[in-house]
Amino acid sequence: MMIKLTIKDILKQRTFGMIGIISGLILGILYYFLTLEMTFAHLSTEMEILPLYIAVSITLTVIVAILAGINIALVAYNINCLLYTSTIQRD
Repeated sequence: MMIKLTIKDILKQRTFGMIGIISGLILGILYYFLTLEMTFAHLSTEMEILPLYIAVSITLTVIVAILAGINIALVAYNINCLLYTSTIQRD
């Protein structure tokens, strides 16, 4: 019988919390260099809407990075549970 854990319980575990934080940071940095780096190349053409665009882009980048980190941590937890249950069933 498996105990049902919430996302909060899973992320409080040191291993999966670190997986979530590290993968979120890596994805956030990668996403920044792929999207926001091009913002400054178009600085002269979008001078009037640039502050709003940058604020929205940074906010959405942070949100996407956090959600992706949580998702990767949950996938790692799911794989860990599947490996654990398969080794128990063999014995």
